[in-house]
Amino acid sequence: ERGVRLFANMPTLFGLPVESLVSGHRQREEFTTTRFVTDRMGVSWEQRMRIAPDLRVSYGYTFDRNHTFDTDPDPDLPSVDDVVKVARLNAATVFDTRDDPLDTVRGLLLSSSLVYSSEAIGSGVNFVSHLAQAYYFRPWRQVVLAAAARLGTAVALRGQTLIPSQRFFGGGSRTVGGLPEEGLGPQDFLGPVGGGALLVLNQEVRFPLFWWFRGVGFLDAGNVFDTPSRIDLRDLVGSAGAGLRVNTPFA
Repeated sequence: ERGVRLFANMPTLFGLPVESLVSGHRQREEFTTTRFVTDRMGVSWEQRMRIAPDLRVSYGYTFDRNHTFDTDPDPDLPSVDDVVKVARLNAATVFDTRDDPLDTVRGLLLSSSLVYSSEAIGSGVNFVSHLAQAYYFRPWRQVVLAAAARLGTAVALRGQTLIPSQRFFGGGSRTVGGLPEEGLGPQDFLGPVGGGALLVLNQEVRFPLFWWFRGVGFLDAGNVFDTPSRIDLRDLVGSAGAGLRVNTPFA
């Protein structure tokens, strides 16, 4: 894998507290087990602003072009030469009252993000997706109680099928602990294929042990579903366990 990325940032816009970001990238992936090569290129533009002390909004546009081809096609087999263009309009709102984003003890984080892709904005695929997240932290003596909920939905438009890069995946330490990475939801003979909906619920109890070491007990539940209409609380997969964390002054 080889790639290059360029980006520029402007903290204000005509004196207004509006942050602007522009980036571009080009990347090539060569697969050692096959003759396939994927070339990726893209550009993105985003603006962010704080409309209240704890409330931020952002919006932007992203365009990606992925070209996958066979460097040595077999004349007896169908050749692979696919180009996929994905253009997206993005909008997000974040309400954040956490005391420390990296080591939160108290506070609330609410976020909502919407993505729309259509041929009208230069995309070869049509879909709309939404992700809502909520995190709540509360201290009790030397213990921190942390709760989280995530709900994601995505729907393909105009009779198309939702492309893999826009599907949801779940399972593993960042969603439902104790399960294989991306082990939830629909599978095929190659592994997880993702789905059009995600629901994850988490509860943690964090407590100090000694020096830089902390303990955590967790109770997770979640799953990945084919479509938003298939979401069913009875199909959630539960997991419980404990962990050890190291919180140093530098990492």
